[in-house]
Amino acid sequence: MNNQQLYEILIRYNHIFKDTDKIYHCFAKSCGLSDCAFRILYLLRETDTQYTQADICSVLSAPKQTVNSALKNLQSGGYISLNQAPNNKKNKITLLTEKGKELAANSADIVLEAEIKVLRQFSETELESLLSLTEKYAVLLRREYEKTSETLLKEEKEET
Repeated sequence: MNNQQLYEILIRYNHIFKDTDKIYHCFAKSCGLSDCAFRILYLLRETDTQYTQADICSVLSAPKQTVNSALKNLQSGGYISLNQAPNNKKNKITLLTEKGKELAANSADIVLEAEIKVLRQFSETELESLLSLTEKYAVLLRREYEKTSETLLKEEKEET
């Protein structure tokens, strides 16, 4: 394929990615939540893993200030509690309160159920293709990023 064809594919891929992101934004908005607050609730419901603020920032690739603001809003609304981590006095574990579980049931859980319904519409082969190709794209993009970063760092060192 030539570069023009690849750019057109990239534009299409980015459009799909942004459209999907917009769907999650609309879900959050319809629940009266910020995108970050919604993503935090989703994360807390997705697995039984306990998360600190630093964990949430890392998993969501979100700035500390954004996560902190969302956590404070969720906490002031009575949706989460921040409890001392058993092995580290500095870190606090984010837990849903009963009110938070109710909010999650009416927001994040609905999205999780919708996602499962969507995935059921794919064959096993399609699901495996979706996952393997998306993973391959992420691995290759990360590799390109690392190469570019190394080159930029090398150029900066040479300039100084």
